[in-house]
Amino acid sequence: MERDLVELNVRAGELTGSGSWVYLWLLGPRVVYVGTTGLPPEARTWLHLSHPDPSIGRIRALLPDLAAGDLDVLAFRLPDGVGRPRAKAAVIAGLSGAGRLSGRYAGDPPGDGDPALAPVVEAVILALEERRPADG
Repeated sequence: MERDLVELNVRAGELTGSGSWVYLWLLGPRVVYVGTTGLPPEARTWLHLSHPDPSIGRIRALLPDLAAGDLDVLAFRLPDGVGRPRAKAAVIAGLSGAGRLSGRYAGDPPGDGDPALAPVVEAVILALEERRPADG
């Protein structure tokens, strides 16, 4: 029998080793929210849907009708040394420029992206293009 194992390391009271992530909440082929986290993406997704504090359970608070339906989340590990706020701003700007934000988008407004993060933005947009339905 195959055994799955997940090891979580807590050091000085903090979860370590899960990396930094940028994640997209999708309604069909369009993005309704962009976030970043240092938590495993599964844990952050659960918190978005379940936590009663709207600053933590953001999808539950911002998009309650969608949170009860069918959504997909794509998470991308950020390279070491890339700050989450910079990455989030760059990804939002890139998605906006590519026309990938939904009319129901409820995240931070698009601004200027950091050109140094173009490879991160390109990887995100490529992943969306590769999963886009034929009619999308």
